[in-house]
Amino acid sequence: MIKGRRLIRLRLRDVMPRDLFRRSLLMVAVPVILLFGIATWFFFERHWETVHRRLIGSTTGEIAFLVRAYEAGGLPADIALLLERTTEVRCVPDRQSRNFEDPALWRRPTLDALDRALQRALPNIRHRTEGVFGDDLHLIFDTAHGPLDCRFPIKQVSTSTTFVFLAWVLGTALLVLGISAFFLWKQAVPIRRLALAMDAFGRGEDLGPIQERGADEIRRAARAFERMKARIQRQVRRRTEMLAAISHDLRTPLSRMRLEVEMLGESVDKDGLRQDIGDMEDMIQGYLDFARDQVAEPTESIDLVDLVRGVAETFRHDRVDVGLATETPLALRARPESLRRALGNIVSNALRHGAHCWIAVAVGADRAQVTIDDDGPGIPEDRRADVFRPFVRLDESRNAATGGVGLGLTIARDIVLAHGGDITVAAAPQGGARFVVTLPR
Repeated sequence: MIKGRRLIRLRLRDVMPRDLFRRSLLMVAVPVILLFGIATWFFFERHWETVHRRLIGSTTGEIAFLVRAYEAGGLPADIALLLERTTEVRCVPDRQSRNFEDPALWRRPTLDALDRALQRALPNIRHRTEGVFGDDLHLIFDTAHGPLDCRFPIKQVSTSTTFVFLAWVLGTALLVLGISAFFLWKQAVPIRRLALAMDAFGRGEDLGPIQERGADEIRRAARAFERMKARIQRQVRRRTEMLAAISHDLRTPLSRMRLEVEMLGESVDKDGLRQDIGDMEDMIQGYLDFARDQVAEPTESIDLVDLVRGVAETFRHDRVDVGLATETPLALRARPESLRRALGNIVSNALRHGAHCWIAVAVGADRAQVTIDDDGPGIPEDRRADVFRPFVRLDESRNAATGGVGLGLTIARDIVLAHGGDITVAAAPQGGARFVVTLPR
């Protein structure tokens, strides 16, 4: 029983539309279709069946009276004249050959009902439907005096109200659905715009203020998003500007420290002090560059394939190998300098620990993936989460030539996350580390 409910729930989830507009339209369309379907069924069950039964019964009675009178020797002249004026059924001996047409398919149910009624009214006289000539339906009866051709307007056994009712039902249903679709679309468009603005803001792109449209709830959601966006932007801007100012102010005491180191006597070992000062200057310069890009650089449409090629060209060609899954341009919106810095930091880290680096670009339905492998010693699985922490170096020697200052991968991760993407680290087939950068398209 539980499995059956879960199966029904899964099937409904697969069948139901994903977007709000089509779901809302389905909620309106299903009751409308059911309502008009039930109304149409009751009409055909009650009105249409009754009217057709009476029309067929009246025509059958007139035909049966004329056929019996013909077998009995004919009708008196006054009665024949009266019938000619009051009915459209005409019965004459079959002496003419005509090119009859087959009745329309949609008239078949009516003609079948007429045949059954004639068989009940004239059980001893065989008849057949000859066809349609002009507007009349011709029936041939095999009487004792020979074939008798009875004709009458085919519209006499059908009613035009059926098609008028169907046209009215269909037209009304389409009108209701059209009006509903229009108003639902007017409500769904602001929600879609709000979703696009949120998605773009998550990628670090500002599409500007959202126009407040739609219902009051949608307008309040748009205003709340604008206030939230302004607070986040203000907080990020203040934090970045503050840290950039602190990093800039630290350069002054570092310059004095470098000058004081140079003024020390020759008996003092200056290499360690010079290395520490150089590491601090590199760290400060790297963060200043990162903060400058985050504050000033706007997003724009770029070709990721061309950007990856540009990053690879900044290093030695015999150490970096680029493999592309596609040669066609891969467009996405990003901050080009920031993204170039992020990929450059990863490649630089790979070449710092390995002799060779491999860059691969793959394309998905809504994602682009850049994979960077190296043949270095690799990263232990229990330390992979630490490589993105600031000032963390897996090389404990504190050698700037191999360990860096511990901010390169942190900056790379921040840049990728600011673009709405993700970066992960795993083991490379060559034995080193594999960094996978995923970006939304």
